[in-house]
Amino acid sequence: MKYQNIREEELKSRVGQDYFGKYDHAEIIKDIDFAVKEMATDYQLPTTDYAVLSWHFTMERLLQTGESNRAFLVLLMGILYVIVGFGILGTVVMMTNERIREFCVMISLGMSRMRLSAVVAVELFVKSLIGTMLAVVVTAPIVLWFSENPIQMTGAIRDTYIQFGMEPVMPMAVHAYIFTDQITTILVISLIAAIYPVRKILKLKLRDSK
Repeated sequence: MKYQNIREEELKSRVGQDYFGKYDHAEIIKDIDFAVKEMATDYQLPTTDYAVLSWHFTMERLLQTGESNRAFLVLLMGILYVIVGFGILGTVVMMTNERIREFCVMISLGMSRMRLSAVVAVELFVKSLIGTMLAVVVTAPIVLWFSENPIQMTGAIRDTYIQFGMEPVMPMAVHAYIFTDQITTILVISLIAAIYPVRKILKLKLRDSK
């Protein structure tokens, strides 16, 4: 037998070099997952002592962990959006109730309710846009710093990373869509919250200013 009395890690390395070295090229595999899966299905080693399996089977536990982490992150983001939404709504309600007399005066002077409600909605949108822009200006340098200087894992977490063949660091991703998605979500929440002052103005009675 070709491979005898060697450790598991060395066996993996030798099998990879002897049988899969020619596939290790970006122009050939392109989509690594697909290529490895096809190789595992079609390729047969010249021995019955070992079998070729794709990483989907050999690292199934890691895949399950990744799926559960993604589901948890979606749930966490939903909770954060609810908190942010209620915060914006509370601010809008307070601002609207404090400006009731101002709205009544402007309506009394001849400003139409539709135009006044549109002005208030645009004002809220602009304030939200300025707030999100300031947030990006403040957080972007921090994200860039940690993307170049990732957090180093220590202790048991570091050992777990190494066990799964990953570098024990936690870098921050720098992608434009991360910022644009959050800005879009906050602006949409702000527009939904603007429904309250618009309805309030459209139904406002002048005697409510007293």
